[in-house]
Amino acid sequence: MLRLENVSKNFGGIKAIDNVSFRVPQETILGIIGPNGAGKTTLFNLISGVLKPCKGEIILNGHQITKAPPYLRSRLGLSRTFQNISLYKELSVLENVVIGACTWTRPNLKNLFQFNNLTYKNLLKKAQMLLELLNLSDKANYFPEQLSYGHQRTVEIARSLMGKPKIILLDEPAAGLNNQESENLAQLLLFLKKNLKITLVIIEHDMDVIMNISDQILVLIEGQTLLQGSPQEVQKNPEVIKAYLGAENIFEDIP
Repeated sequence: MLRLENVSKNFGGIKAIDNVSFRVPQETILGIIGPNGAGKTTLFNLISGVLKPCKGEIILNGHQITKAPPYLRSRLGLSRTFQNISLYKELSVLENVVIGACTWTRPNLKNLFQFNNLTYKNLLKKAQMLLELLNLSDKANYFPEQLSYGHQRTVEIARSLMGKPKIILLDEPAAGLNNQESENLAQLLLFLKKNLKITLVIIEHDMDVIMNISDQILVLIEGQTLLQGSPQEVQKNPEVIKAYLGAENIFEDIP
């Protein structure tokens, strides 16, 4: 679904991403971990088209997208969420989800929120179905500030799904969530993979989440790949532990 070949990105004399390569098969979850400043978000910016690499290639579902603009990548099935919640506070939950359809529908701004518009009515039905699928149908008419942080995250994911993605990039989706919300999020992401056949790439600091849902994990250190392997291989690797917190085992509490 996604392939990076020898991708690098420099900011002046600083190598933010240095010769990174990896592949993400369809219907799998790739977790990306690394200390702060490792280049994780820069990597997402390169994949989504916010930044252009200095060298290397990015292939999305067989399409060469290295120089493609973000909107084209979106039309090819790439979606992204961000670390900070970015819902429209003045719109209802249902309306926030409908906005995600802009990837594949082109109503003009004048008609987008006219409730007698047939296109918009059809979009509302699809958004309502997604909210029901994600157990948020009872929150459809709420506004984002009325929701828990965990539910706001789920609304963002619903909005991404409205864009008919094949692959979703999630930047620290568990940030700010309590233990129960993190567990609910993990189950939701597994549901997306197994039932909706969506490929996921996830940056995450919550090791419980990332270790329990990832098929493969990519460890970035100072813009370079330290290791790519199974969760078990990553947890046992002394170089990963050392790179994070010296000799302390950050995985010791993970079942």
